[in-house]
Amino acid sequence: MPAHETLHEAPHREIHYGFDDVRHPPCYFFYIQDDRLEWKEDASEDTNGVCSTFCEDGGGHYFDIHVGPFGFGQQVSREVMAEFWRRFGIPKKHVDAVTRGRTW
Repeated sequence: MPAHETLHEAPHREIHYGFDDVRHPPCYFFYIQDDRLEWKEDASEDTNGVCSTFCEDGGGHYFDIHVGPFGFGQQVSREVMAEFWRRFGIPKKHVDAVTRGRTW
């Protein structure tokens, strides 16, 4: 069963991470989202265009990595994913799970 966790780091910024265990080994994901970088209805086309350079769909994601054959952003190893999870304060039990290729 997939898991999607969210850490609220600041009023506008969220850290999203988790896994999808439909395949074996599980695929992991990690992205940072800032609502100030999302498309806005009242923004100019130029402003929303700049937002698109960070996130093609206008969702405000500006750092997006994954482990496994499917996902958004750059594909990385489990070791690299675990390092970024540590840097961003993801709970140790989840970092240990990705390091071992397991789920929680």
